[in-house]
Amino acid sequence: MIAKRKQVFNLMDTNGRRNDVINAIQTYLSILNEIQTEKHWNWDCVPKSAAQFEFYKQAVESSPDVFKKHGNYDSFITELDKKENWKFKNALETNHFSEIKKESGKYKNLLEFIDLGIEDRARHYTSNLVKIGFADEKRNISESGKTLLYPAMIEKDELEKILPLDSANIVYLRQLLKLKIFDSAKETFYAPFILAIYILLKKERFSENEFLEIIQGFSPYSKIDDIENYIDSYKEGDVVDSFESEIPAELKNDYKLEKSVFSKYFKNQKSSTTTDIYFTFYSLLFDFSKTVSEQSFEKLLAYYKSEKDILKKAFGKGKEIFKATGLVSFENGYAELAFKDICNCIFDIDDLKRNFIGKIENQTVCESYDKYEIGMESYFCSVKTVSEILNYDGQKISQKINQIKTIYNETDIENILDIVAEKRNEEFKKFIFEKYPVQKVKDILALFADRTNDNKIKEAVNPDANVPTIFEYIVGIAWFYFSGCRINLLKSFNLTLSANFEPLMHAGGGHGDIVIYEKDKVVMLEVTLMNANSQKRGEWEPVLRHSANLKIEEESNGLKRDVTTFFIADEFDYNTINIWKAVSSVSLQSSNDKSKFTSNVIIMPVSTGELSVLIGKADKYDEIIGSVRTLFENSRIDFDINWRKKFISQII
Repeated sequence: MIAKRKQVFNLMDTNGRRNDVINAIQTYLSILNEIQTEKHWNWDCVPKSAAQFEFYKQAVESSPDVFKKHGNYDSFITELDKKENWKFKNALETNHFSEIKKESGKYKNLLEFIDLGIEDRARHYTSNLVKIGFADEKRNISESGKTLLYPAMIEKDELEKILPLDSANIVYLRQLLKLKIFDSAKETFYAPFILAIYILLKKERFSENEFLEIIQGFSPYSKIDDIENYIDSYKEGDVVDSFESEIPAELKNDYKLEKSVFSKYFKNQKSSTTTDIYFTFYSLLFDFSKTVSEQSFEKLLAYYKSEKDILKKAFGKGKEIFKATGLVSFENGYAELAFKDICNCIFDIDDLKRNFIGKIENQTVCESYDKYEIGMESYFCSVKTVSEILNYDGQKISQKINQIKTIYNETDIENILDIVAEKRNEEFKKFIFEKYPVQKVKDILALFADRTNDNKIKEAVNPDANVPTIFEYIVGIAWFYFSGCRINLLKSFNLTLSANFEPLMHAGGGHGDIVIYEKDKVVMLEVTLMNANSQKRGEWEPVLRHSANLKIEEESNGLKRDVTTFFIADEFDYNTINIWKAVSSVSLQSSNDKSKFTSNVIIMPVSTGELSVLIGKADKYDEIIGSVRTLFENSRIDFDINWRKKFISQII
């Protein structure tokens, strides 16, 4: 990434006014992957390719809770459906534009409209994938990007295995450690995450604002003689002094600016409506500064909440990308390093100090900007482990591991992994008890039935996550209480969490949403916010496949644990749940190994309302799960269409 002098680099863009940046990256990468691997369409604009249009179309469809307004797209689709435009519509669907090229004059307006109102947004939305090295400039998915799509590809090195991070956390950690911001000459670089770790290793705690100011205020043009003294003495706002800027005369006054004056200096190139939002916020802020009162504050706060996504992008500092690593914790206004005792061993503070800024020609991995960052074969786009990025040889890795063994007074690294994991699990349980007491979990569960509650849900849990991810997270916590708080929920999740245990995104990988392993049984939870009509299309096959594969896996490993799947949703498709009940008596084939089969696959639907009641029946957890198995085993011949209703009435 190249930054101009006096420019504050933009590490992550909100990409469509969405604040769930990490979910957006995962979603956009998946869409791009489908376009490239299934459709085999090159990333270009119409009439060369329909790829950019197709990307935007799928982005809108995949996140209806985010893209609630898309006027340009809707207008274009209306035009496309007109009889005279059938050739253009067919060309978009088939990616064949020979006829359109011949009649380009006829379709001039459509070509201009699609480029400026739709395809430009597709290019913009995918820019984060390029910035973080998951794709090159031509939007070809890099090897690093593929590891995020397919977590099973990841091979952790010896140091990465010690950190209690999931695969997605590791992918982001690797990419941020590699990230460099270059000057215009492409000679000097600044590595923001290297500096971030250095700061958080050097100081026990750091003000969140000060931390983000330093990280985003630094640049490849920065000249700091004594970084230690600079960090030790830094005060919030100091970074502003390092930027030489002249305030326009029109802004140097003590009265409220006219809108016409404000709009000259505070612009949004994509939307005049957004500039209006900026001005309203400025006006309310000005009023509050002149008349500090509860009334003026409430007005300011209410408006900020109503336009939070846009205002955070314009005036916020952005920390979501740091959370993706699972290594940096933001809590109570402070930034801290998670697992600091391990990090103190893994990272060499003197190496970090030497390498957060420097000349690319002096680097051992690449001697030029182009080789470091440009193209699929570049260092940035390739897969490198933490040890490789830090340039550790075998001897250095052994030294680091021995340091960790000394700290934990253990000679076996496997014992250390267990100790670290158990400590993390205990911290998570404490977090649940403090932030999500039983009644709060029930209250949040009740909100999912009405999608107009989405903002309330995000505010209650994590504004940076999407609602389906939050639903999975809350269902897991509800089940934790139903189990009598005995299950290892942290290990059971297929979610990527922040260092503060906030849900960030679903990790994917073709597995069930939540898989709980105990000595005598395995319970899998499959959760969905899809309504009854959508379930038969979106959930019927994957839930059945995951359930069969899990049971076959257990049997193949010679384990005698009972396997039971629970399907959690607000409502159910009648045919789907009865089909699941019926197929429990037939043989099913593994999708991973066609030579393996199983029978009596149990999938029990439980609604969110019913789950809320089950929270209070922890003393009957084993009994209820056992009764589910008995229900399926005893009714293989005589099928009662009211089976679910009768059973639920017995246990609730």
